[in-house]
Amino acid sequence: MSSGGATVMTWARIRAWPSLTEIMAALYWSCADKRARHDVLARTYAPRADTRSARHTRSPPVTLPLPLRNRLAELILESLHDPEARRGLEAVAAVCSDPRALTRVADLPERAPRDLFEERDGGLQVKSGWREHAAEFRERSRRAWRAIADRPLDAPEAPLGATLAAAARLFDAGLYYEVHELLEPCWMRAEGGDREALQGLIQIAVGFQHLANGNAAGARGLLADGCAKTRGRQLHGLDLDPFARAARACLDQVVSRGAAAIPDFDWTAVPRFPNTHTFKE
Repeated sequence: MSSGGATVMTWARIRAWPSLTEIMAALYWSCADKRARHDVLARTYAPRADTRSARHTRSPPVTLPLPLRNRLAELILESLHDPEARRGLEAVAAVCSDPRALTRVADLPERAPRDLFEERDGGLQVKSGWREHAAEFRERSRRAWRAIADRPLDAPEAPLGATLAAAARLFDAGLYYEVHELLEPCWMRAEGGDREALQGLIQIAVGFQHLANGNAAGARGLLADGCAKTRGRQLHGLDLDPFARAARACLDQVVSRGAAAIPDFDWTAVPRFPNTHTFKE
């Protein structure tokens, strides 16, 4: 009905409108080509990339059981250089944000961990056996996607500068385990002072991962070793000293708080990875 030329919408008519999910599902299935389908998915549901200041997490890291963490970490690291893996991470982040973004496991990209999902309640959900960790899996995948979504793909064996820039994205997102996995091959190839500096960066990242896991003793040891190896050092033209000093302040916080170090740790004190804006990403 209308009044003065204006249409009056009744609740019944509004309820009859299709939801955004229904509209996008129809658009998705109208795309015969799978790649076109995933483009629709990406534009609609994937979290948007943000500036580096927003990417730097100010909340505690999110931990997962090792099988889930390792599967997701593998996908994240491959997404740095493999376009199909990045498409898989994009889809995982989208489905975790809105389970009805896709309704069939078969519609996930091939590089996505399909075996971790099942069709349930009209969409895709993390399998029932991992349901208690679904929120953490969602948050970790979303952090990873926000960190690298706007980053150009690297070569499979990227030069050190590009690898450090990628490590910064992951570190600032609280993905410390992935930083370790990314930098370890560089450390194994390096020599002399660069090798020690890379080991120090890895130890600091793993130290924060131990802290997130509730292992204060492991965190203290690795942070101490990492700070000692990066203090006063340069790596690929990068001054590591400010990072080492800030990480040392975090270590002092852990030591001074004793048994309360884990629940009371101030994660906003974790420094950003060293001056990566000097690298061209």
